[in-house]
Parts: sequence; structure tokens; C-alpha cells
Amino acid sequence: MTGDSGFGEYNEVAKRLGIQPTSVAVAVHRLRQRYRQLIRDEVLLTVTEPVEADTEITHLIQALKS
Repeated sequence: MTGDSGFGEYNEVAKRLGIQPTSVAVAVHRLRQRYRQLIRDEVLLTVTEPVEADTEITHLIQALKS
């Protein structure tokens, strides 16, 4: 969910599921959007001002990369 997948990987998943690779790509895109929103919603619960959320998310991403 956090890395870039090649379209070849979507082809393999699509084959296993019996669907089109573009359907897999759309599903992954929607899952990433939903994941991003859920993370943002949780971060918003931890800050006093909504404008602080972007900074906190940036710190979270950096912490997860290390």
C-alpha cells in the first residue's frame, strides 16, 4: 500500500482474481486514498489546530522511513 507497484504485479493479481488489471489498479488507488484519509483523521485527533496535521504527517512519514 505504501510503495509503487509495477503494472506487471497488477497483472498477476488480476489473473489470480479473474479480473482486469485496470480493475486492480483502480482498487489499489481507492485503497490508498482511503488509507491516507484514515491516517489523516487519526492525526487530526492528536493536534490542537487542523493546520498542524500536515506537519505531523510529515514527521510520521519520516519516522516510518527510518
